[in-house]
Amino acid sequence: MKKLLVLNFLIEYTLSLSYSFIVQKGILSCDQTEILFTQEIFGSKNLFKCLGICMTFSACKHVTLLSNNCSLYTNRAAMLTSSSDKFYTRKSGNFEPVFHWPIYKASVNELVTNANLYNPYNAGFTSNRFGENDSALRLNFGYYYIPGRHYFTNDFTVMTWIKMNSLATNGERFIDCGLSELDTFIISVSYENYNIPYIKMTEASGTVFGFNKFEVNKWYHFTFVLKSSIGFIYFNGIFQSWGIFGSPRNINRTSCFLGKSHLDNPNLNADLDDIKIFNQALDVKEIKEEMSKL
Repeated sequence: MKKLLVLNFLIEYTLSLSYSFIVQKGILSCDQTEILFTQEIFGSKNLFKCLGICMTFSACKHVTLLSNNCSLYTNRAAMLTSSSDKFYTRKSGNFEPVFHWPIYKASVNELVTNANLYNPYNAGFTSNRFGENDSALRLNFGYYYIPGRHYFTNDFTVMTWIKMNSLATNGERFIDCGLSELDTFIISVSYENYNIPYIKMTEASGTVFGFNKFEVNKWYHFTFVLKSSIGFIYFNGIFQSWGIFGSPRNINRTSCFLGKSHLDNPNLNADLDDIKIFNQALDVKEIKEEMSKL
């Protein structure tokens, strides 16, 4: 289904593409898992079409167009030797994720800092919202460990695609990340058993509650933004609620889970895809732009 969306994609970036990519010469080398998309594209504007497709993939960093064959690569592709062949490297925009788990081809790699998920429990892969196999995480009342990093400092934005596979029963976590159960940042899919999201930061005694409930078997784009000590929740790019939250400390959070609590809350039963953290507060236009990417 994603290929159908790409085929129907209208090039809106044609006039600005030359400012969005750097032309380089060389041969790209990588594992097959780092090739996001390959397709033949014909016509006089096939290069612009190929670059435009890259703009719709959040994990796309490099592009090649060889004999009408358009290929998109993640930032893990490397140039091994110089060559007369051209490839195109996407420039960083005004806002880029500082941590990004795109979830594709049965990979849990993080593309920016190598904060790859590890030690899964009751976890595997499933189809994403486009029906592509092995392109979303399935936590069957399970979890992953997240490597320690300086997550959630100053203003920030965290977002994901999520589909609940059963109703939450007692504060199941999307993310629980800090130093210990007494010093942690929590994004929960449900306050107690009400199935409304809530975000809590124990280090600053801040809490923000959502308004709409998560429904079962329905994909949502879920976003939390912290700006100047105020937290904002968005569902599918639409503002939902806000609350006074406080300011997180700039610390290396070494005890972090995806789908698991530091306490005895149940593990998460949900599918997850395209998890991103930004070190700035995105506005609603920027959130919708990220939501529209494949």
